[in-house]
Amino acid sequence: MYYSRVDKPWKALVQIRQDDLTALCTAQLHRVLAATDMYALHQVTTKSGIDLYFGDHAHGRSVVAELMASWPCRVKTTRTTVTPELVRQTHLVELCGLKRHDLVVLRNEVAKKLNLPRVVVVTDVGHGIHLVDPLTGDTGIMTTAMYWRTPVEPIRSGREQYIVLDIEPVDVDYSEPGRRDETVVDLEVVRVQDLGCNDTRFRAQSHLGKDVSVGDKVYGYDLVPMVHASKRHGMCLLTKDDLPDV
Repeated sequence: MYYSRVDKPWKALVQIRQDDLTALCTAQLHRVLAATDMYALHQVTTKSGIDLYFGDHAHGRSVVAELMASWPCRVKTTRTTVTPELVRQTHLVELCGLKRHDLVVLRNEVAKKLNLPRVVVVTDVGHGIHLVDPLTGDTGIMTTAMYWRTPVEPIRSGREQYIVLDIEPVDVDYSEPGRRDETVVDLEVVRVQDLGCNDTRFRAQSHLGKDVSVGDKVYGYDLVPMVHASKRHGMCLLTKDDLPDV
């Protein structure tokens, strides 16, 4: 707590926290909170988030509402009576740790409910978490309640840079007019670090056919070594047959 740093009496404290807070997430957080800066008595940046002090309970609740509209959040509110005239509210807001392009492994029950495979990619994080199956282009939305009941962690190890050598369409049904951004293609890629060392090539499917051309550098996840990955990623229940190479 940083109460001693606030000179003016405050009534509402909003503590915003996110595991592994990145510079990008911090910038997005500041954009969301830009309209509230004029009301804050004091702001403290911590390693995992931001503390905002307000002189009015309504301002604190307004910030919480804005955050809940922008992220899947979990909120815990406590009240402390300092004097009969001064009651302080502390809102602890925990933000979802997922971000765009994260690779995640869903629990079986969640995957079935969303009609998606377990290995999916995050395409957007807003009021809900938008997911896509990169092999088919099928999409689904994980609600805030669904996420906090069964939180998932991103798999950020194994992400490497590749060069696209060849592209072939997979299914013309995914190439409807106006939906070219969801075209599914089959890619032949080579790892950048392997250039000049070996001729190992990978086959992969991507839902971003519109945006990929031969010669492009792209990011992908090498999933083969992850078959025996740690239990905290849920990968222990997957076999090699469940996963593409990349």
